[in-house]
Amino acid sequence: MSESLRTIRTEVKAYQIDLHCEQADCDGMMVTCEGMVYMSSPPQYPHKCTKCDTKRYITGITYPCIEQHKEVLNESELRARYYSGKSGATS
Repeated sequence: MSESLRTIRTEVKAYQIDLHCEQADCDGMMVTCEGMVYMSSPPQYPHKCTKCDTKRYITGITYPCIEQHKEVLNESELRARYYSGKSGATS
């Protein structure tokens, strides 16, 4: 007896999140110091400004980071999108 498998197609959009330096008149970005983590609870990650070298410890996340947003479509929504041309398919 064969089991029918259902699949769900998920469109994922990725966004890069940057942290601006807080120093006045600085337009730099804070970036993590690769491989460094302070094993506090919660962990802290050292970051350094790309322009003025300001250092800051950030809890729980490293910058820049990637955030993903998903759009879950069921089978009928997929068909509707495919046949409406939104998927890039041509008729």
